[in-house]
Amino acid sequence: MFVSTYGKHEGAKLLGTLDYGTGEIHLIERHKNDVQVFLGFLKQILKLYSVGKIILVLDNFILCN
Repeated sequence: MFVSTYGKHEGAKLLGTLDYGTGEIHLIERHKNDVQVFLGFLKQILKLYSVGKIILVLDNFILCN
């Protein structure tokens, strides 16, 4: 999977899930990671995976106010 940064040296702000059992990926891209984006993403996760355990991995994830 590739995310274009249009020739600029910048990172992409991605939030995603991987269903380990099915291999299904759910991904969103935003211009910045703030509290509202993160909470909205968590709500989406709870709708997608309403049963079972959810393990969160936050790699270099910084919330911007």
